[in-house]
Amino acid sequence: ITCRDWSSDVCSSDLRNYEVVRRMGKADARVLNNLGDIYLSQDLLDLASESYLASLTADPQQDIARPLRQAEMLSGRGAQELANGLLDRIQSVYRDNMSGENKLRFTRQRAKVAMALSQDDLAVASLEELIRQDPLDGEALILLGGFYGRNRENEKAELFFERAAQIKQHEVNALIEHAKYLVGQSQYDKAARLLHQAQDIRPRENVARYLDQVERLARVYRP
Repeated sequence: ITCRDWSSDVCSSDLRNYEVVRRMGKADARVLNNLGDIYLSQDLLDLASESYLASLTADPQQDIARPLRQAEMLSGRGAQELANGLLDRIQSVYRDNMSGENKLRFTRQRAKVAMALSQDDLAVASLEELIRQDPLDGEALILLGGFYGRNRENEKAELFFERAAQIKQHEVNALIEHAKYLVGQSQYDKAARLLHQAQDIRPRENVARYLDQVERLARVYRP
């Protein structure tokens, strides 16, 4: 049951009003964006995506920041296919008018979604493009480290994690993600050392608990 069935208890007055305007064919981009946000808040992700796409059709000149945020929110809710569809539309609409931070933001989200959908070639190409544009993009370096780690390209994984750890604002996350990769390789002592480094810089309770587990494994499997 959705608000479009009218009998649903989830229908707020705002949602009913926006749907009336939409059914009358008078919904502009603002109304469609607001409608999508309400559907998103109720986890009606297909309807949210539909509204966001309709908004781009209604006003292809709107600020790209809005649809980029919408793609990020859909991806954050686990709706990778829907996010991918919206990113395709964004690329089509803004192809010749995407630059600077917006281009980086688009490329980063494209990489994350592609990785989630196991579109490895697109994911790697997008991440490498980010690093070409900004060699200090720590998030991209960490994502590439994780990708190569999962694909057992160990030297590349180590290289990207180490490069990310050299960037101060990404150092802690790089150390933690590197440690997780090492745990997957059963290198518990080395992983524990990296987690200790991360904790020395910025202590976190969840990391402390993880470190405790890793140290127990290290003691069990130490020769």
